[in-house]
Amino acid sequence: QKGECKVNKKVMIRLLVAILIVTVLINGGLNTLWLVITSKKAFLAILPTRVIKQLIMIPVMFITMTFLVKLLGKQIEDLND
Repeated sequence: QKGECKVNKKVMIRLLVAILIVTVLINGGLNTLWLVITSKKAFLAILPTRVIKQLIMIPVMFITMTFLVKLLGKQIEDLND
């Protein structure tokens, strides 16, 4: 049906995997490491707040990216019509 953009389950899984990789490896790992190096604070002292932040951000990022995929999918379909 026109006006409806169904997002493939495979796309959603790829999106979730990408978000998890970025959240865990980059934000949780490297950003925390750089924060420890630059602020001279102990890793275990800042870890709890970083973990809570990442747990909150995973669904926020997933919902936002799902919305964008659906929105851009509709616009691409409209361009092709």
